[in-house]
Amino acid sequence: MKNLTRKQVETLEFIERRRQSGLSPSYREIGAYFGISRQAVINRINGLLKKGALSHEPGRSRTFKATAVVKPKATHTVEWLVPEDQRP
Repeated sequence: MKNLTRKQVETLEFIERRRQSGLSPSYREIGAYFGISRQAVINRINGLLKKGALSHEPGRSRTFKATAVVKPKATHTVEWLVPEDQRP
C-alpha cells in the first residue's frame, strides 16, 4: 500500500473510532469533526479508497470500513486487515 498522509491517517482513525461506537460517520460528520468542506472530505475518502486503506458498499450510506490499521501512530505504517486477494 502507498503511504498515507497525516490527514488520511487522522480520517481513517476517526472513521474507525466512530464505527466501533455504532455506524460509520457521514460525510457531513467527518467534515464537521475536522472543520473541512464536503469536497475536502470527498477528496480524503477518495484518496483512502484509491490507496486501498478504506472500503465501502457503493450506493449505501455509512458503510466505510478500514481495510488497514495504522501502526504505530508516529510512523504511519499500516497493517492489512484483509487478505491481498480480497482488497479493493
